Amino acid sequence: KWRVGWLWPWGGWQEARGSAAVAAPWGSRDGAARFLGVGPGASTAWSLVAGDDPDHALLLARHNVGPRGLDVLSLETDRAPVEVRRPGGEPLPDVQGATRVAGRWYLATVQPIAELAATVVWSLDGGTAREIARLPRLVGETIAPARLARRTDGGAIGVVVDGQATLDRGPGPRWVTSIDLESGAVADPQPLAPLDVADRAGIACTGDDAGWEVDLPYTGTARVHVGASWSGVLQSAAVRARLSPTRSCVVRMSGSVERDSHAQEKLTHPVGAHLDPRTIDTAVLASRVRYGLRCSAIR
Repeated sequence: KWRVGWLWPWGGWQEARGSAAVAAPWGSRDGAARFLGVGPGASTAWSLVAGDDPDHALLLARHNVGPRGLDVLSLETDRAPVEVRRPGGEPLPDVQGATRVAGRWYLATVQPIAELAATVVWSLDGGTAREIARLPRLVGETIAPARLARRTDGGAIGVVVDGQATLDRGPGPRWVTSIDLESGAVADPQPLAPLDVADRAGIACTGDDAGWEVDLPYTGTARVHVGASWSGVLQSAAVRARLSPTRSCVVRMSGSVERDSHAQEKLTHPVGAHLDPRTIDTAVLASRVRYGLRCSAIR
């Protein structure tokens, strides 16, 4: 048998989840070793795509040997892992981004082999991925991989692409192309406000902030203070942000802190403080344990 365990990256250790233990899909020990990347010459790069709640995730397995290349597994707490494939049983091309809306996963991939350059968007129905939209790209176009966002009203998903950064102007512009989930209509690209929160207050989202929710790396400096006696800089920080053409704000943040003998004690029993009504749920990884905090945002 086999079972998949995962930890929601936007919460504390209490958000650890696991699939049901079910019959292993491999017919031999060698087959299992090849899939898991165990043994001479074989390796598997694993990555987890977090869902909108701790109970759902996607597990991506990229293999360096064999014809499969990429395996996509849909995970749900106490359910069997579901392998996702295209109609006909073909594996998916390399996944660039994913999001979950109203109980359904959506993926953005590169185009299948021997097809014109494009970002292809798929809807997952159980273990089957069905193409719902295709955004052509120029041959040889140098552009960052697409991310998938969900509109806060739940009616659309968006393909988010970053333009090329320049030395004199800094990060490039960010655009979203909306795909209506009822009609499948693809709108013209729309610019999004940059995630530039260093010089202003009010970076935490409120219930009134509408827009596109997307997971992004955070390139600024974020320091977490617990009471008056401990603080740490978040490394490899990421945010779940909400973006519109005129505003950006942060819903959640995660990152790790350097090994610190006082971190575990302070994070296990954080000191309460007067919190602004606008808070950011923050996951801090310290000494291999993930802690969930609710933080006020200050400049």
